[in-house]
Amino acid sequence: MEVTHSLEEYTPANVAKFDHHILQNFGYVYTAERAADVQNRWQALTSSRFVCAKATKGFGKNDFEDLLKHNLQWELASLGPVGAHHKGIDYDGIPFIVIATKLLDCQYGVDRHRKKKALASRPERSPSGRRWPRSSNKECRKVNCHAQMLFKDVLKFPGFRIRDKDTSKKAAASRKLRIALEENKNVIGERRFYMMLPMPNKHGDHPLSESSGMKSVQQAAPGGADTLMIDPVTQRPEPGEREILIEVFNSAVNRADILQRKGMIQPPKGASPIIGLEASGRVHKIGVKCSGKWKKGDRVMALLIGGGYAEYATVHEDHVMAIPDQITFAEAAAIPEVWLTAYQLLHTVGKVSKGEYVLIHAGGSGVGTAAVQLAVLAGARPIVTAGSMDKVNRALDLGAVAGINYKDEQFPAKVLELTEGKGVNIILDCVGSTYWSKNMESLAVDGRWVLYGLLSGGNVKGNLLGGLLRKRVTLTATLLRPRSDEYKAQLVKAFEENALPLFTGIGGLPPRLKPILAKVFPLDQVQKAHEYVEASKNIGKVILRVKVDENEKQPAETDGETKQPTETTEGEGEKTSTEGVTDHGEL
Repeated sequence: MEVTHSLEEYTPANVAKFDHHILQNFGYVYTAERAADVQNRWQALTSSRFVCAKATKGFGKNDFEDLLKHNLQWELASLGPVGAHHKGIDYDGIPFIVIATKLLDCQYGVDRHRKKKALASRPERSPSGRRWPRSSNKECRKVNCHAQMLFKDVLKFPGFRIRDKDTSKKAAASRKLRIALEENKNVIGERRFYMMLPMPNKHGDHPLSESSGMKSVQQAAPGGADTLMIDPVTQRPEPGEREILIEVFNSAVNRADILQRKGMIQPPKGASPIIGLEASGRVHKIGVKCSGKWKKGDRVMALLIGGGYAEYATVHEDHVMAIPDQITFAEAAAIPEVWLTAYQLLHTVGKVSKGEYVLIHAGGSGVGTAAVQLAVLAGARPIVTAGSMDKVNRALDLGAVAGINYKDEQFPAKVLELTEGKGVNIILDCVGSTYWSKNMESLAVDGRWVLYGLLSGGNVKGNLLGGLLRKRVTLTATLLRPRSDEYKAQLVKAFEENALPLFTGIGGLPPRLKPILAKVFPLDQVQKAHEYVEASKNIGKVILRVKVDENEKQPAETDGETKQPTETTEGEGEKTSTEGVTDHGEL
């Protein structure tokens, strides 16, 4: 027997159609493959929550065969309350079996019922011998909420459809179906999820929960920027025991976001499928086992494993940093991912020391502009490569001792000239394949090569190992996103202690570190933001504005995009330029 899924499938592509359907057809039944998504969207749209009261589990092979032989049905008459307003599923003349049934009750009603039972079952007197005070909580005396959500997992057999409700014709079709199944003939079963979605008035007069919906960026399928879309009622996440829920004001676009959008990388296990690795905003909710260092309303920025392109995101409490007073939410969103990455590359992995030369590829990127400033802060001498003179000049403004436009000259010769033939002590490499031999030529003896990206691919042809051995080079590859919570917490703590205070002026001096912003796009223009980064036009970070903080002054907008000032001030942007493209990818 072949089993297919219902053709009436719920996908992000038909979200608007689905929302219109359930808003216009309260109490009706909807068929969908992804029943859990439908449940979440219903809860978000109606500001309600439902919990499982009872359920029948899936059955084994023997039970399945038994149901096929003896439990064929023709009508789902038991879906929802019986009455003139609700007739269940329209008769379509197709025999089916019910695989499983799940009934969900209103969370509010369940909580009230449990509290009422707890009060009724307690002893007459407390352990101290005193009588319990009489409960004056009117909610505990209310009848349970009657709102219920019903799911039926059904296997239908459309090949045995009959056109009317004649009992004899049903019996004949049933016999024919049973014989076909017993003789292992080619029978097609169509699996569907039928749902009874409760009308809001079924909740009675008790208050509904805070709206659990949020706006987020969803993707119908891996592909180009045009596959990204805004979903206005995604289910809001709930924080875990050691997590906080952040109301997101700004997020940022990273190269990893583009790779995930294309399907080239997958989120780590347990991460939100929503794209986005960093966010800034305010603490909205705190997990039950958090340490107490955060409170609701705190201005924070966070390193995420996913979920940043949304109005709310959850994150481990130790991966969160307080936003310095002089930093805006937009500037703060440019800090967590790239600055922690750059700090890790230079200090945790690269072990940078004063006076050392550091070659930084993609010097106009978010990580590149951060690494230049951190290298200068450490007393090192950064040299950058970039694909335009605008980006080279920007790196020089930030403190680089030299910049090389790789489209105009080969960087190994220039590096050896700048270092008097010795080579650089550290290379921060996000390029990979096409640069390996040039990197080897540019490295000093006992140099450290830190690989953190493969924009040009990972295949190497040549005597790489011989070069490493000859120069005693240490090659270390590192990624930040899949690291453990403990590793990230230690990295955040080190950054907070050694770098974060320098984003604000100390003792009347100007800040020594500053986030570099290229453009700010509204979340609704996420497609444009991705295209902008893919074209390598940005110098610094491209920011997504999710929502506006009423207490913060917003930059002026032009043509749907927010452009930062071009003067060299904190949080500045730059004139855009097109970065070079190699045979293997963009740099």
